[in-house]
Amino acid sequence: MKLSYFDARGVAETTRYVLAVSKTPYEDFRYPITFGTPGDFSTIVRTEFNAALAAGKLDANLGRLPHLEVDGQLIGQSKTIERFVAKRVGMMGATPVEEAQIDCMCEHIKDCKDMYMKAKTSDETKSERAAASLDT
Repeated sequence: MKLSYFDARGVAETTRYVLAVSKTPYEDFRYPITFGTPGDFSTIVRTEFNAALAAGKLDANLGRLPHLEVDGQLIGQSKTIERFVAKRVGMMGATPVEEAQIDCMCEHIKDCKDMYMKAKTSDETKSERAAASLDT
């Protein structure tokens, strides 16, 4: 198996943990990424990723990362990859009901992360508006 993502933790980290805990050998391919000005996404440099994108190497996952290569096939979407790997290494429950319960917990965690990001973004926007109103 080959897991491809940026040289960062992000959404591939859970899969890396599952593979590490289960002592499953895999290739951890990381595209280099350099951050420029904080908050200014136009200053991010990701030359190798952009080259792979231009060459069509990421088309199977709609030009996004992470992706997992297994037996010559590409699997995209971080949560799909997590569940695939968990099932493959015996960490996705012993019965269909346990698998569904684990799947449910994964979705709860995703919902919590989504709510956190929404609240965080909302708080940052409120702070920016407040700071802007003080400048005028």
